Amino acid sequence: MASQLLFSKERRKGFTLIEILTYVAIIGLFFVVVVNTFITLARSYTAIHAVGDLHVAAATALDRMVFEIRRASRVDTANSVFNSSPGTLALLVPLDGGGESQKLFSVNGGIEFFQDGNSNGLLTPGNVTISNLIFRRVATSDAELVRVEMELETAYGTTTKSAWFYDSAVLRGDYQE
Repeated sequence: MASQLLFSKERRKGFTLIEILTYVAIIGLFFVVVVNTFITLARSYTAIHAVGDLHVAAATALDRMVFEIRRASRVDTANSVFNSSPGTLALLVPLDGGGESQKLFSVNGGIEFFQDGNSNGLLTPGNVTISNLIFRRVATSDAELVRVEMELETAYGTTTKSAWFYDSAVLRGDYQE
């Protein structure tokens, strides 16, 4: 009779300890996989966001510098620093009514743009730092070219990204028609 009670259907209504441990292990493993996936996605998002900020900052700064270089009639070599970082570029841009306006780019917590000695603000956002800014000048008897090389860096939490960006432009302000 005791053996009949031990193996009867009435005693087997719950889960055994082995079944419960198996279910907990499976649920735990599933939870670890899900959490690890979310952590990986968060890190990827941070890295993509950092790279995006670098590219936006570079495009903004380079577009403005190239625009001003193309408008310039000549490079003010006395007020420019070439082939070293941090470089400074001073340009002389012709005015419609005659005369010239000085445009200057330098590093001061970011790439700062000056017009006739007055700051027009930073071309780069505060979360992007300038590691290197180098201007290179190539002059011939017919034209002048300025090459801009810059290294930008940004950090989000433990993710740090940096990249080099390059652009060149020929000064067009002195073209004769």
